[in-house]
Amino acid sequence: MKIICLRKMLTLEELKTLDDSTILRGADAEGNSYLVQMLRLYREIFGGACSWCEKKHLEYIQRLRNYKEKPRKMQKKNKYFELKKGTLIPVAGTSEAYSDKNMTDADAIKILKGNKNAIALFEKYPKDWEVMLEKGLPKEKEEQGIKTLETDNTDLKTQLEAKTKAELKRLYPDLSLSGNKSKFIATILTHEETKQE
Repeated sequence: MKIICLRKMLTLEELKTLDDSTILRGADAEGNSYLVQMLRLYREIFGGACSWCEKKHLEYIQRLRNYKEKPRKMQKKNKYFELKKGTLIPVAGTSEAYSDKNMTDADAIKILKGNKNAIALFEKYPKDWEVMLEKGLPKEKEEQGIKTLETDNTDLKTQLEAKTKAELKRLYPDLSLSGNKSKFIATILTHEETKQE
């Protein structure tokens, strides 16, 4: 008979509320070491951690505290792809990560194009997901009450980033667009999301 022990894992939010000495020497209510949990979380997000390198543990804690999930409001209804609960996928070269809260179907397809084995990280996905990698997201019917997703596999943010600030101002004359181009785009995306809801 095999005994499986399911331990609650420390979340990024919980880690940020604990001080360094508690993480290094403390344990949760069930007696699970915060250090072990922090190292497990670090490995899950960044891919490797030395459990014997005490000098690096504070560095790991700081890096986790500075870590941010990729911030974006996303489509919530009728998503084709949903990550398993608690799954984070780091965005290469940044301190950001995808979670189920901020990942769009287009993001999921981009990840799966890079690594088909990543499908194991998804709790929900369509049967024809491999076809979607080749053809993009299908155009859905508005009368079904589902938001239209274009097959060209480019989302609004990508389209906006390809335009100049002057073009964005011409396209959205009713919006108060100030600051740099990334602020313009954030304002436009927020505006578009509220229009769809």
